Amino acid sequence: MSVRRKSVIFASNPVCFSSFLVKASRGKSMFGGVKASSWQEREFTLYKKKILIYADKDIIKGEFSVSGCTVTSKTAQEVGMKEDALKFYFECKNDQNEILTLAADAAWRRDKWIEQIISVSNDTWVEDIPVASVYSNLPPAGEEHKTASDVKERLDEYCKQSPECGDCDSLHPTWASINNGLTICTACSGVHRSLGVHISFVQSLNMDYWSSERVDEFMLLGPNNRVNSKLLEYHVPESYLKASPNCSREDRER
Repeated sequence: MSVRRKSVIFASNPVCFSSFLVKASRGKSMFGGVKASSWQEREFTLYKKKILIYADKDIIKGEFSVSGCTVTSKTAQEVGMKEDALKFYFECKNDQNEILTLAADAAWRRDKWIEQIISVSNDTWVEDIPVASVYSNLPPAGEEHKTASDVKERLDEYCKQSPECGDCDSLHPTWASINNGLTICTACSGVHRSLGVHISFVQSLNMDYWSSERVDEFMLLGPNNRVNSKLLEYHVPESYLKASPNCSREDRER
């Protein structure tokens, strides 16, 4: 059996959207819902000819037709999983009643996938240049989807200068607003995502790919105290509400 590669089979089929997602097995457990152990990260690519493929290191693992596809966001409970603030689920169902359950690492990425799949399915897709193209979580083509150990070590060492979330002062932030040079906690990262990537592009310090150039760019803006004093909290009155570790989502958004 020959190995099927994306670059060969779909060379003449325009790419509409692509990123890494986690995929659930189409099988169900005896208790209903998807088996937790069946989730795997794959690189997904949506093609204009209504084909969504998922691959591992350029080797195609499966295909899914988006013809007549409906796409809906899902809660963790609806897909048989426990609540996870780091996963944003959605489900695709095509005109052959096939179902594909996926999860993105950010709400904006999930929403972008839903938008793109529906537009391809409805033949309304038009090419655009997303703002996020400047800031990508993905490694260059052909490189492993993993931050090099020396780059990760340099990033970790730098982040020690910002032991608290730049927004609410929670300890040990694990996310970054790259274009603002800020490290933030999980709760604040959700608010940043809702602002849009043109305002705050959020990336995990531990789970996403970081290039050496990206770390250089990020370090040039920070650390947190510098970002806040020179930019984000510059001229903010002392009486103005600042988020705290245990505050509500509404307070964080304000």
